[in-house]
Amino acid sequence: MPISLRPYGRQGDFELVGRFLVDHYLPGNQDGNWLQPVWAYMHSHPGLNQACLDHIGI
Repeated sequence: MPISLRPYGRQGDFELVGRFLVDHYLPGNQDGNWLQPVWAYMHSHPGLNQACLDHIGI
């Protein structure tokens, strides 16, 4: 399967990314990914610039 890059779509991708983070978590954060609660918190942080979400690629 070829690798492709597309813009992050908050409505459809929020849960998919969250599940990815949970499924690939390694103890001690050995995978180096964000923890799923950090991903969720980022979306509700009062200082989040919503326009920046358009710069996330998946």
